[in-house]
This record gives sequence, C-alpha cells and structure tokens, in this order.
Amino acid sequence: PLNVRLTGPELAYNLNHSEARFCIVHATLLPVLEPFLSRLATVETLFVAGSDHAVGGIEPFEALFDKSSPVTAWIDTPEETPVIILYTSGTTARPKEVTHTQGSLGNTVSYYLQAVNMQDSDVVMGMLSMAHIFAYALLLLPSLCVGATVIVMPGNDPEKTLELITRHRVTRLYGLPVMFNALIDTATTAAFDASSLRYCLGGGDAISPALNDSMRRVFGADIHQACGMTEVIPYCFNRPGYENRVGTIGIPSLADIPHPYSEN
Repeated sequence: PLNVRLTGPELAYNLNHSEARFCIVHATLLPVLEPFLSRLATVETLFVAGSDHAVGGIEPFEALFDKSSPVTAWIDTPEETPVIILYTSGTTARPKEVTHTQGSLGNTVSYYLQAVNMQDSDVVMGMLSMAHIFAYALLLLPSLCVGATVIVMPGNDPEKTLELITRHRVTRLYGLPVMFNALIDTATTAAFDASSLRYCLGGGDAISPALNDSMRRVFGADIHQACGMTEVIPYCFNRPGYENRVGTIGIPSLADIPHPYSEN
C-alpha cells in the first residue's frame, strides 16, 4: 500500500524500488501518477478503480475479476513468507522498505488481540492511512481476524467521523493526537452521539493529559497511547485492564502475555 499523499515522483520511486508488477489506483488519484508512468520500470499493468479507462497498460479494476478464478482451498504458507511491503515516512532520506512476513504479522495480531480483547461485535474506525503500520496491523488485520466491523474513510474528515460514529455505533477509534484534537474542536458545533465509544488508541505523537481530559469530557473515553515503528508495533502501550498512565507509552506489549506457540 502507498500513501495517497505522496507525489508522483515519490510514488514512482516506491513502485520501482519494490519491483511491483501490478498497481491498483483509484481514478481520483490517477492524475498524480499518470505523468510518471513512463518511469515505472517493473509495473506491467495499472488497474484503475472507479473508471472504465483502458489504454496502453491501464485497465479498469473490474478486469481483475475476469483474470481470476474462485479460491477453492487455503494455501499453507511458511512463517517466513513475505506478505506486505510498507515504506517508512522518509523524513530524513528516501523511504525505507520494511517487509513483513506471515509470522511477523501473525504474532503482532495474536498478541494485540490478547491484550485488547477485541470482539466480533466491535465496530472499529480509524482516522488513519491504511498504508501506515498503525492502521494496517492494529486496526485492519485484528478486526478481520475476529470478524469485527471496520469503518474506512477516504481521508480524515472530523465532521464525517462524528457522523459515522453516530450512525454505525463505533466502539473503537484509532488516530493521531492532531486528529483527536480536530475531532474535539468539531464536536463543539456538531450534533453527535458517541455513547457507544469504549476504547481509543492514539500514537504518532505524545498524548497530553489536557488532550485526554478533553476527550474524556467530550466523548466519555480515554485515549490509550501506543508506541511503535514500521518494523514492530506496538512495543509498548497503555493496555486495557491496566492503569492508563497518560503522558507515557505504557508497558511492554508482551507483559503477561504468553507466546502463541508456547506450551508454558
């Protein structure tokens, strides 16, 4: 997955560096990448969602269904099998490739689910990019594993977030501190019902006591801070069932949690 905020040259760099053979892009984002298609060294076909555009290596997303066949059995994959390539933010240099395997993601999801007790009745929503490890590994994958409902937005929109929390009775909300701040500011002039909200997870920057107090006052829920990086997430966080020590990154993620493959 690639961040939709990247520029055309940045997208081309990541696609070439990862040696991607195929790329799926929404029609609204195609104009950013299209001028740089000639720079793509390994991409054979670009599939466009939301358009029937088809010319010179560009096909509509629906064409994938014509090229596929039904899955009749699960494929057993070793733990070391690569599953996804994520790119770091590249704040000081070129973005760095981080390859996660079946084992690294499987263990991350297993430990996280044990720590937060997510259920199939949960409705989970993130104000985050799915190209980021935070949303991908702690929101999307755990939710799919337990059968929870996932609410996905095309971008961060505080008013729309409040509307969706109310409509879908969201129980878990994930975001960055700046996103929670915007949500609190918007809530002062918007009608909403967040009584379903039970758990908020924040990361990417410090959660201040003032921000947490405002979140509790307006939405009736604390923000539990987590800390991690693209390679491993979270290595520490304020877990449910423990004291939420606001202003800290909490305790080690594996504290009191047995290894999923350990008999002891």
